[in-house]
Amino acid sequence: MTKRGIYVFSRLSISTRLTVWYGLALVTLLFLMGVGVYTGIHLSLHADFEAQLEADEALILSRVQVVDGLPELEWESLPRSLPIRIDGPLGTYVRVLGTSAEPLGTSPNFEEHPDWIPTLPLQAQAGAPATDWVGLPARTRYAPIEDGEGAVVGTLEVTRLESELHRELHRLRWILAIGGLIGAALAIASGYALAKQALLPVSLIAAAARHIDPGLSGQRIPTEFGAHDELSDLASTLNELLERLDASFERERRFRADAAHEMFTPISAMRSEIDVTLRHPRDGSGYVGTLRTLDEHLMRLSRIVDDLLHLARAESDTTPARVPADLREVTREVLDRLRGPAEAGGVILSLQSCEPGCQVPIDAVHLAVVVENLVDNALKYTPSGGTASVGIGAERDQVILRVRDTGVGFSPEEAERVFDRFYRSGRGTARGNGLGLSIAKAIVTAHGGSIEAFSSGANMGAEFLVRLPAVLDSD
Repeated sequence: MTKRGIYVFSRLSISTRLTVWYGLALVTLLFLMGVGVYTGIHLSLHADFEAQLEADEALILSRVQVVDGLPELEWESLPRSLPIRIDGPLGTYVRVLGTSAEPLGTSPNFEEHPDWIPTLPLQAQAGAPATDWVGLPARTRYAPIEDGEGAVVGTLEVTRLESELHRELHRLRWILAIGGLIGAALAIASGYALAKQALLPVSLIAAAARHIDPGLSGQRIPTEFGAHDELSDLASTLNELLERLDASFERERRFRADAAHEMFTPISAMRSEIDVTLRHPRDGSGYVGTLRTLDEHLMRLSRIVDDLLHLARAESDTTPARVPADLREVTREVLDRLRGPAEAGGVILSLQSCEPGCQVPIDAVHLAVVVENLVDNALKYTPSGGTASVGIGAERDQVILRVRDTGVGFSPEEAERVFDRFYRSGRGTARGNGLGLSIAKAIVTAHGGSIEAFSSGANMGAEFLVRLPAVLDSD
């Protein structure tokens, strides 16, 4: 097939291509089967033909008598079952020849064809060689005729015409060819109908997908096609994808709304503060207080923007740098920075265990962000007099980071929501923008780890479990 032919074929519909391949395969199969059937019948008919010719020769030879040194055959003495018929498919023509190839006797059917005097080789030949009788195909056998002392006194020539046999084989060829073409045409038509029927669910899926409105959620593709097969599984998989997309779009919608709200709050407060200041002039100390208030709002806005940048980078970083860092050292540094805020809030912060050899494939900067956000979250939701502890351990090929607190906790239903962006538990009085846990999860997931949250309920504390792949020492 040429490049243009391949291009044209590739532009056809799937059902048409399936039908073409099915038709080609079927025509090839029918052709091979027809050739096999014809060859088998051809060989079988010729074998039967030669077997009958040999049987006729043996029967006739047994009736030949030698009289006065010359072979004689009484044609009337031959059994009536011998097929000596004129121009029939099994017609047998017999001649008795002398030692000089002169005809000593011929079968009666030669009388109907006086011009049929073939010139045939007289030497003995194995089997029944093909001969030509006035343009007609034939097979001839020769048998020497011996007297009582074993001397050859003549030759028996037995010939049968193959023309009728060839006509039968010719008809068989046409029957096989026409039958094969009709069968192929019917099979191709039925194959096209079956292909269209089999691909009908694909058409329904495509039609349903085209009518899905991007602005509406909850739209799904039909999955019932009368049978549970691969296409119904495909439709179910696409519906699961649509559900995930709906959930993702909903999260993005809430994220945009929450981000706008979180950023609008300090901006509104600053505008209000500036408006009041402009309407009511004050002395220098009053302006200093206003500037300090504006600075607090700007710091809050800056933290929101900074956390959003961290989150965007963590979620978009599909190939993060796998620079190993020691979880022990990073955790110690983070806890040293957070001991002051912990003591100020009356929370006891401790490092319960620290096993050696805890290398993880996260660079120290990102790893510090994870640890700091988890510990900072524990301090925010733990009231004065409570405790927050950090544990580091190893299990098989993983490094485990546990952050526990005795704070307000959350319900089991909130275990997944705590990682949503801008989500803040209604319990506790801590203030924050609700992005810390989202950033931690995005970084951990991007580096091949996992993070889970556990709590037994309100005021029962919480535990965050981080699993990261361990980096084995090259030594």
